[in-house]
Amino acid sequence: MKFNIYDYADQPVEIETQNKPIEEIFVQILSGDEIIVVAYADNDEDEFDSSNDRIASYNDGFYVVSKQHLDEWMNWKPQKGEKCYSYHRQRQFDR
Repeated sequence: MKFNIYDYADQPVEIETQNKPIEEIFVQILSGDEIIVVAYADNDEDEFDSSNDRIASYNDGFYVVSKQHLDEWMNWKPQKGEKCYSYHRQRQFDR
């Protein structure tokens, strides 16, 4: 499965997960960059980081995307005119 995570500059980073059921996604935002851990049903995990050049690591929050919200989170698109995508997505899905 492919979907985007976002860095501090609102640049999408396409990632591809393994082809197996996902149980939940753990999202951490460091200095505006999304770092996610994808937890699969078989207890395997993959980690993805939207940045490869982070200078500082300020913890801007952490949330979990439950199984019932996975499709909505993975298909999330920023609204026209929005800035700081990772923070908008955090506010929408931090339930």
